[in-house]
Amino acid sequence: MTDRVAVLTGAEGGLGQAVAQRLGRDGFSLILGHRPGSEITSNHSLERAMPVPADVTSEADMRHLVDTAVSRHGRVDVLVTLAGVMEQKFLPELDLATWNQTLAVNLTGTFLAVTAAADELRKTRGAVVTIGSQLGYTGGLNCAAYSASKAGVGGLTRALARELGPDVRVNCVAPGPIETPMTAAHATPEWSETKTRQLVMHRFGTADEVATAVSWLAGQETSFVTGQTINVNGGGVMP
Repeated sequence: MTDRVAVLTGAEGGLGQAVAQRLGRDGFSLILGHRPGSEITSNHSLERAMPVPADVTSEADMRHLVDTAVSRHGRVDVLVTLAGVMEQKFLPELDLATWNQTLAVNLTGTFLAVTAAADELRKTRGAVVTIGSQLGYTGGLNCAAYSASKAGVGGLTRALARELGPDVRVNCVAPGPIETPMTAAHATPEWSETKTRQLVMHRFGTADEVATAVSWLAGQETSFVTGQTINVNGGGVMP
């Protein structure tokens, strides 16, 4: 097949589904990595998509995810690392297991996915889009593990851009508060009001708005953009 192929991790989440649908409309064939035991909502616009159970903390699973793309389509053009977890705990309650799991999924999982796909991306002069967070800049109240992991994703993105360039572009999308099932779990009225009050746009973003930024970085129009973080945060942080 000659069309472009995108591999996603975390495709079962709210952002993952929006990105998958956008890249599907852009003409990509998709390999949709998802957490084992989870399901990806069926959508008629994803006819050229193949779900693959894949634990981002497993080196073998990440290799299998990439190998599936190569076996099915013969290439990998884009990798999007969407898998992420967030559990809010103040420092006295933040146990080592939660810390380790958060960094394992958000940061180490990004590293393992890129490591697995790097050789194939070099062949196609492809692109990586990682997913950071506004909290990677500001830190977040009772979000030490999540904030640290996402700050790490930003640093890892810049290091990988240097190491994989000029053959592979590596960029990051850092959302602010976005309406997804993950944020809905924390969205009390007080929490939502505090978050939106801090934003220039005075509202939550949508998963589709994040997907638009991912699509742009995955496309050929950004062939001279690498090592950058695109902040989709309604003006909450302007680094």
